[in-house]
Amino acid sequence: MKIRRPFKLPGRNGWYIDIGRKRRSLQTTDPAEAIKLYNEICRRIAQDQATPPELLGDATSLTVSGFAKRYLAWAKPVRPAATYRAEDFCLKKLKDHTDDARIITLTPEHLDTLASSVVATGRSPNTANHLIRHLKAIFQKAESWKLVAQNPFRKVKLVVVDRTPPVRLAPEDFAKLLSAITDKDVAELVRAYLATGRRRNELVNLDWADIDLNGGRYFIRKSKDHLSRWYPIPKAFRAILDAKQTRVGPVFKWQSPDAVTHVVKAALRSAGFGHLHLHSLRHSFGSAYVEANGDVRTLMDLLGHRQISTTQIYSKPSEKHLAKEIERVALPPSGA
Repeated sequence: MKIRRPFKLPGRNGWYIDIGRKRRSLQTTDPAEAIKLYNEICRRIAQDQATPPELLGDATSLTVSGFAKRYLAWAKPVRPAATYRAEDFCLKKLKDHTDDARIITLTPEHLDTLASSVVATGRSPNTANHLIRHLKAIFQKAESWKLVAQNPFRKVKLVVVDRTPPVRLAPEDFAKLLSAITDKDVAELVRAYLATGRRRNELVNLDWADIDLNGGRYFIRKSKDHLSRWYPIPKAFRAILDAKQTRVGPVFKWQSPDAVTHVVKAALRSAGFGHLHLHSLRHSFGSAYVEANGDVRTLMDLLGHRQISTTQIYSKPSEKHLAKEIERVALPPSGA
């Protein structure tokens, strides 16, 4: 596996590396610390690729918690921080659900019933599928390490998700939300999400080095380069950018995704939309675009979806839109 030595991105202080085709932040601005982390990552990857199966220990007695300890020690330096936290969470859920069973005794039923229990407690099928995806990938590593003869979750299917339109703001509610926000920075952030339809981290990570005002476009960077691309700057977002005095470094002052989630949720709650969350702004953009007669295939490109089936969720009209459209069929007055 090819690993690129630590490097910097334009306008950013931290150090990065590329592992294969995936970019990783080393979470440090110290060049010596970056080299130290790079060397440790190289050592762990080389050890993973070179260690004979017989040196990995006796797998017959290895429990979920024992495997989790081994797996997470490997994963921490090579996985993105968010992925590492998610995998840690999923392994803890599996440990509790199976009473810390030995991993050689795990079957598809264990993951199926875990996913079912998650939905039964009121969580969404998407949350259950989050567990399924991560645990399937984690135990693929257990198989490659020869700790299990075969990934026990290989054939587990995702929970069927009802493809109803997501909960979102109606276009006529945009003004109500924005007028209720008194903090200028928060108002600009919310307006940017509504104007672009971007995912949370796509705006959190947006840097002035990724903004081309002359060309009227901005660049969204992905860990896989072939998914990175330019997007047009809409007028509402352009007004925000033009008003900013500082044009070096991050576009928005929040660098923590959790902090952005918190301030947007507070804004939604204060405006009377407490049932919504930050990602609802992306859904609001998608639904408003379609209701304004936008093309679903074009929306797919604007939102950065890889499959048209993901975008088609917005093609189902809202109840308000249906109520308006039903009046297209006019009948003569009764008694005429």
